[in-house]
Formats: sequence, structure tokens, C-alpha cells
Amino acid sequence: MSKFITRNLMPILVLASFTGAAGHAEVLWHSIPRESSLAFTARWESNPVPGHFNNFQVRLAMVRGFPRSLNVTIDIPSLQFRSPLIAHAARSRVWFDMQRFKRAQFSSIRFQKTGPQGEYQAFGTLQLKGIRRPVSIQFHLNPIGSKQLELTGETSVTRTEFAIGTGPWRTSTVIGRQVVIRFQVRLAQNP
Repeated sequence: MSKFITRNLMPILVLASFTGAAGHAEVLWHSIPRESSLAFTARWESNPVPGHFNNFQVRLAMVRGFPRSLNVTIDIPSLQFRSPLIAHAARSRVWFDMQRFKRAQFSSIRFQKTGPQGEYQAFGTLQLKGIRRPVSIQFHLNPIGSKQLELTGETSVTRTEFAIGTGPWRTSTVIGRQVVIRFQVRLAQNP
């Protein structure tokens, strides 16, 4: 019985306790940059090409232990690849066009609980390279102590829907269309 409580009920009780004192008030959380990562994997001729963003911000609002809003802002010029050649090419107009589009933004519209231990799906809009498309994100909220949460999850986007890789790069013969995005974000409660 105690294992059941520890494994299944404790995460729910801890999440609920974050908003218990505030009642129905919104509780705001923000990302801790040095303890967070936002990475992705593209594919080049079926080989993985990992990359990550150094600078991004995540803001989460919760009411009664349930997510109300999730907003992610990504600094596109902070994009990093292992290969300097790929990193340089990614800046060009064909790929991310970083001279014109310096930010990407995800804004949630609604949430669905998908499991008993802090699992959710966020439905919202991703704006990237000036193009807005609906995107859903699977994520898990895990309490860390009394004033922090860990937000982990992933999603997949079709790069060509955002004009990432135009002209001859639009096809998927060399570079795959699907890009998997993974994140592990430490959140602190706003004072």
C-alpha cells in the first residue's frame, strides 16, 4: 500500500500542494536556463543530426495543479550543431533565415491530462520563420522539492511546414522532413 501511495499518489499530492495555499489563484513558473535543455534531431541521409538551442524561456501557469498556459520563446540565433559547416548553413535564408526571424514561439491553447502522474498533452501554435502551425506537445511534470518542477517531453514537427529547407532542400531524399524535439526544463515558482 505504501509503495502505491509513493508511486501513484505522491506526485499528484505534491503538484496539488503547489497551488493549495493560493486556492484558485494562478501559480506562475519560469525556466532556470542553466538547468534546462532544448534539443532536436534532424536526419541527413538517415543519419541523426543533433542540435540544440542555448537560449530559450519557458513560462508555465497552473491553477489547482492543472496547466493553464505554456509559453516557450526560443532565441533562434542560439542554435548550435556539432558541425560548424551545418551551423553556418542553418543561418541562411534557405534554412532558418536568422537575419529576419530571430525568435520562435509556442503558445498553448488547451491541455489534456494523459496519465495519472503528471502526464499531459499541450495543444497550441508554433510560430517559426514567420509561419504559424498547430502543434501538440507530450510532456510530464515532476515536482522537485517544494518550489521547483521538472518539465520533460518531446514533440515532432515537419520542417517543410515552416519553410525550413527551401528550394532543392524541400524534398526528403537527403534531409528528412520530420524533426524530433526533446526538452528537459527545470522550472522555479515565481516569487
